[in-house]
Amino acid sequence: EPAACELGPEEAERLVQVLPSPGELRRLASYGSAAGEDEGRLRDIEQRLMPLARLPRLAQRLRLLVLDKTLHERCQEASRQMSMLQAACTSVRDSGLLRDLLQV
Repeated sequence: EPAACELGPEEAERLVQVLPSPGELRRLASYGSAAGEDEGRLRDIEQRLMPLARLPRLAQRLRLLVLDKTLHERCQEASRQMSMLQAACTSVRDSGLLRDLLQV
């Protein structure tokens, strides 16, 4: 559930930008499956990334999270811009001065 995620849109976007490559994430996710590979031997950052590395399509999921968290604001901004455009079109359409100018 995206709404339940405590990660903000800016944080999610930054995370997308610094994620290891998909190949590196696959190698990390598969670590520990072979004999002698102990997850405790991984560096702290690798251990923290392990749960994320096991999520399929992580980058896409994070991008969707960013979209979900910013969609309402984006729609409001688009609606505001559309209203301004509509008002400008109405002004042009109703302009007597423009009509007089175009008749010349």
